[in-house]
Formats: sequence, C-alpha cells, structure tokens
Amino acid sequence: MMVTRYFAIFLASALAVAVYGSAAVAQQAEEQTRLEILTLPAGSVANGVANALSAVVSKRSPVALLPVPQAGPQVSVPAMDRNEGAFTLINVDDADRAYRGLKPNYQQHYRSLRLVAVGYENRVSALATVRSGVKTFADLKGKRVAGTFAAHQSCADLANAFMANVGLKWDDVIQVPVQSAVSGVQALGDGRIDVNSCAATGMGVVKEVNLRLPLRFISIDLREDAIKRAREHFAGLRPVLIKAGSTDGAPEDAYVFDYDFFLASHVKIPEEAVYAVAKAIWENLGELEDTNPTFKLWHQSRMANADVTLPYHPGAIKFYKEKGVWTPEMQAQTDALLR
Repeated sequence: MMVTRYFAIFLASALAVAVYGSAAVAQQAEEQTRLEILTLPAGSVANGVANALSAVVSKRSPVALLPVPQAGPQVSVPAMDRNEGAFTLINVDDADRAYRGLKPNYQQHYRSLRLVAVGYENRVSALATVRSGVKTFADLKGKRVAGTFAAHQSCADLANAFMANVGLKWDDVIQVPVQSAVSGVQALGDGRIDVNSCAATGMGVVKEVNLRLPLRFISIDLREDAIKRAREHFAGLRPVLIKAGSTDGAPEDAYVFDYDFFLASHVKIPEEAVYAVAKAIWENLGELEDTNPTFKLWHQSRMANADVTLPYHPGAIKFYKEKGVWTPEMQAQTDALLR
C-alpha cells in the first residue's frame, strides 16, 4: 500500500515538527522504519490500544508505527497476507481461525501470521441502557437486541456465545442488525435498541454514550455448563468480575467474559523490526498505561506464553530469550504450530 506508506512518512515528519518544534526530531522520524499496524474502527478498544502503541513505540524505538483502521480481522488478516500491514491486533479466537483457515470466518489458511506478544485482556458482555429496565439476562426476552454484526464476524461469534451462555435463542428477542460493536453501542445511544449483545469495557464509544445515557453491562451465567456453551462459539473465554464504578457501564458489580488479544505480525516482517517493537512495549508498559488505561490489562509476564494459537515470530523469540523468559514449553508450542 504505497500511498499509505508515503503518507506515513509525511505524517511522522509533520507531527514531529508540529508537536516538538524541532527539525532534529523530524529528521529522526525520517530515519525510522515506518510500518503500519492494522486495527479496528475508531471507538473500539483495539483502536485506542493501537493508537497508544503507535505513539509510544514510535517514540521509544527505531520503528515508527502508523495505525490504520479496518472493518475487522476478516479484512485486516488478508491485508496482512498481501503485505499491506506489518502488525495487527487480533483476538485469540480469530488468530486460531485465521491460522487454520476455519470457515466461514476465513476462506483460506493464513499461516504467514506470527505472534509478537500476548497483549491485553479484552472484557465483553451484553450492554443495556439503564432505562430499558434490563438488569439481568432474565430480562432480555422480547427486548430489541443488536445482532448479526455484518462487518464484524468476531462480534457475531461473541454475541452467539453470550446468547448460548444465558440460554436464549435469537427468536426470544427482537434482533436488530448492526455493522459492528461500535455501531451497536451507537444504536443504544440513538434509542434504536435496548441491548447490544457485544460490547467491551473501555470502548471509547461506551464512555461517550454513557455520559448522556447511563449504560449497564449484563452479568453472564457463571455455571460450568453455561461457560462451556459459550466456548463452543468463541474459544478462550474466561469469566471475570468487573467491580462497580471501575469502568463506564458498571453501576454495580458484573461478571463478564475475558479473553486475550494478541499483537501479531507477518512472517516477512524483518526480525529486527519485530524485536524492536517487542522491546519497546516490554520496557515502556508504564508509559503505555499512562497513555491508555487498557494497558493495565497488558501484563509483561504474559507477553511470552505457551498457551497461544499462533507461532511466535523469530524477532520476538530473540527478545524473550534475551530477557530469560522463553521456555521449552513455548518453543514446543511454536514448533507444533509450524508443522
């Protein structure tokens, strides 16, 4: 994507001069390797994380990252495969489906994907307006509920996981099609629906809507068989408690789903670039947390992990070996995924 790459060069230099007022800083920006990180639409958690990564990694490493929003991983993964992006944020379930080429989400294997780090924990559930009267999943029947998620298959899978977890069918509610998690929250704000079946804590759009129309995350069913039903639709889901007042949309304690987001790259991206990005994140998590609170859920101790669905990039492996955290179990999992 040459036009975007030239734009990145211009933007990096222009911002350096505008923000820092220094031609020397602009020259430093020119000397960096410029790479794109593909992310989700504005208002999503992944978009905010990508923006923070771009700012801090560009400041603290020889790699300048430019965030490029995409409709969803079903768009960004093929773009990565066409060498139109160097990094992307992708959830554990989508990473598995893309790497193995599982339909209908992906029409081919994307075995060129490589893992840089296990990133932040994403926390999701259904989100209702307080005025709808929906306090628990037992109140959902007959309500207008966002579903389909035509441009965001991951959200469709999460919505199906939530419905399976709480023992409801789509015929039990009035299903309202939306494009994505962001447009689902916007539909709550516009009064077009009562419940969005796929929303994440920390979304910018949740904060925006909650300021004018109070929202509530709906607790999932914690029973073992209910969690198992959810995992049939989306791998890697774990229940987690969000405390009242800890995030927008939490007027009281609620149990929601938690799963991992990965920072992934491509087999053709140079080892030096991936090494530099992993190093910049590892050494600057405090600054990243100051930039975006989602990084409170990005743990240095979990960046290198054996419980993953993508093989690690050689550049990332080199860095983790230097830090002394790369284990035989991690190597065995990467080797098994490469077979």
